[in-house]
Amino acid sequence: MNNKHANRLFLILVIVYFVLILGLSFAVAKYGLNVELLSSNAFLEFGLLIPTFIYVLCVRDDIFELVSLKKIKLATFFLVPLYVLCLFPLITILNSISMIFVDNVVASSTADILQVPFLISVFQIGIFAPLCEEIIFRGVFYHSYRRSGTALTSAIISGILFGIIHMNINQAMYAIAIGFFFALLVEVTGSTLTSFWAHAFFNSSEVGLIYITQSLATNLGNTNMQNIIEMENDLSKEALLQTVVVMLPAAAALVAVVILIAFLISKVEGNTDKFKEFFKIEKPQTFYTPDGRIVQRAKPTMITPSLVIGVILALIYMVITAI
Repeated sequence: MNNKHANRLFLILVIVYFVLILGLSFAVAKYGLNVELLSSNAFLEFGLLIPTFIYVLCVRDDIFELVSLKKIKLATFFLVPLYVLCLFPLITILNSISMIFVDNVVASSTADILQVPFLISVFQIGIFAPLCEEIIFRGVFYHSYRRSGTALTSAIISGILFGIIHMNINQAMYAIAIGFFFALLVEVTGSTLTSFWAHAFFNSSEVGLIYITQSLATNLGNTNMQNIIEMENDLSKEALLQTVVVMLPAAAALVAVVILIAFLISKVEGNTDKFKEFFKIEKPQTFYTPDGRIVQRAKPTMITPSLVIGVILALIYMVITAI
């Protein structure tokens, strides 16, 4: 697969998402089904994974080469959580900016998440969702773009698409950044396992925080999670902007630390050349395939009509659902 195939696939996934949402809505309206949030999310994740596999097979590519599940070193395994934790101030800033315009989706979903036992929530949000999304976005999409362009361009485009596919403005804002930095992990390790571990750690941390907050709220007596959610979503623009200003220095400093950790990981994995190449703006003539082969490519047009259509359709949906 190359960038043109990836762009067509994204349009297909957007259409499939719309069909799945309509199908769920019809089932609920017609048959009165009570579909839990986590179940519907798992249905959507799986519903996007299947057409991705089918499309890769149709273009006669190797899904295992695209996803690249190479083993990572033990030191990398322990550095990844630190890498993710250092991204939290940046994520907080982007989340706060989005909340000036829309509600916090994760906070608004907290009550639904707490209806499910903790371990099931961790599995669905912390393992299953990251597995599906990493196969699709850091596996198929990133490596498809990587065959056609630089690592930096591929990380930016796949990160943007990862944010957009969340289909809401709030999560899209910080998911774009997460997608970019997870792609950096894949580049310096040569393995999608690294981004899966990072994604699983991030999501599981959010789930754990939700249950811990609920426990603390219960111990405080009258305060409950619904009160906390309402207070968070009712924060004034001034308070949100203040959060952005206060967090900005820490976010900037820790992003530098994130890049340093990525370099350390590249040294551990013996891929310092990949780290250096990642930040090259000009497109080099030499490219690496996921299995380490060196190939030559002419400069392609990364943006095609199918990608533009897919992005526009998704953005329209996001705006309409935010109103």
